Amino acid sequence: MLSVSNVLRDARVPSGLPTLLVRRNIQIEKKSVQTKCEWIIVIIAVAHSVPTVNKVSWVRSRDLQILSHAGIVFTADARVSAAAAGARHSLRIERLRTSDAGRYECQVNTEPKMSLFFNLTVVDEPVPEVVVSVLGAGSVRAPAGGAATLACQARYEPPPQQLPLPDLDIRWQKGNLPISLQGGRGVALDTARWAARVESRLTLAALRAADAGQYSCSAAGRAASLTLHVDGLGDDDRAEAMQRDQEAARGGGAGGGGAFGGARCGALLVILLLLR
Repeated sequence: MLSVSNVLRDARVPSGLPTLLVRRNIQIEKKSVQTKCEWIIVIIAVAHSVPTVNKVSWVRSRDLQILSHAGIVFTADARVSAAAAGARHSLRIERLRTSDAGRYECQVNTEPKMSLFFNLTVVDEPVPEVVVSVLGAGSVRAPAGGAATLACQARYEPPPQQLPLPDLDIRWQKGNLPISLQGGRGVALDTARWAARVESRLTLAALRAADAGQYSCSAAGRAASLTLHVDGLGDDDRAEAMQRDQEAARGGGAGGGGAFGGARCGALLVILLLLR
């Protein structure tokens, strides 16, 4: 029996544009190929308990073109290749075009024949970058014993039109340590979401010397920094806070250039289709 979850039946990828996307079981990764930027889609089918598993065909439904059979390619399109390793079979299409969109079929040569269909939509639009920025002032002052709120936002720029980008999540750190909401004191996190943007507000109550210092908010490998000053502290408290900041700076903090940073050349889209 062949089966596939609904999320894998309909995949959307942009045409000729590199990025990194993760959405459930659909993943796109960066890959650099001879300094040229290209999209590569690899469809992987895993067959379980099929005696003639070596006879797998990949068919393009719109023109019933047999793209490959048993690992042998039957199309003159040099962008198409096929491979097999045990029960794992893959069809590879390089340098995706909008004309590659449509329904594809994986056939297993059993009696009766087993087939699995899925739809590929190639989206011709720019791939957004993640931008993380501070809301309001980057330097916040509050009295000892009082409360302070630090605010950040993360957004896709430009906003996606059809790309199935993952939701953005903002994480807070002080120095290189994550902020804990389970400390038994007045620490609260308020999050608001929109289609391509998220705002996060971190509120600290009953401020003390240990709360003063550098904070960072990050999403998808991008980060922004804020400074919290706690007024009404003694000289010893201020010196202690400065020492903690210096130690945190030496240990490293949250930085950019993660999932959406670095070189942007090429991509690999892997769709796992389970044949049971």
